[in-house]
Amino acid sequence: HSQNHTDWDTNLHLFQVAFNSAKHESIGTSPAEIFLGYKITSPLENNWNLDDLLQTQDSRDMQRRWSQALDRLEVAHRKVARQYNQGRLPVNFRIGDLAMFRRVNLSNAANQISAKLQPLWSRPLVIHDFTSPVTVTLRCPKSGKLIRSAHVSHLKKYFGPI
Repeated sequence: HSQNHTDWDTNLHLFQVAFNSAKHESIGTSPAEIFLGYKITSPLENNWNLDDLLQTQDSRDMQRRWSQALDRLEVAHRKVARQYNQGRLPVNFRIGDLAMFRRVNLSNAANQISAKLQPLWSRPLVIHDFTSPVTVTLRCPKSGKLIRSAHVSHLKKYFGPI
């Protein structure tokens, strides 16, 4: 398939069969076996007569497989959630708090601006609203005008006077 890049999709159905018949770590079996109740045959097995070797599945076996797959999915979900949430801190900002956002400073030689001499943080702004659990809109405390949105990881609380 690497010789001619124009007909890569001619064998896509074989990749789909391989994927659906492969054992997945999260469910402990293949997707085809979960949904169909038996292992699907490969194209090679279709050329041979293996019907005598296939066993019929009863409904209790199917329920057991579904139960096992759901249990394994829950374990996999907890594992991924534990890894994803590792090192995460709770959001400790509230509406009405004063905060400063981290500025992204760029040097500009034409205007004689040096990024390392610019302030790292903005002036104090008021948290107006949460647009998501980790994104806030900021407004000017004096004019009330909405300034921008910011992620809470780019904010720090301001405790001084306005």
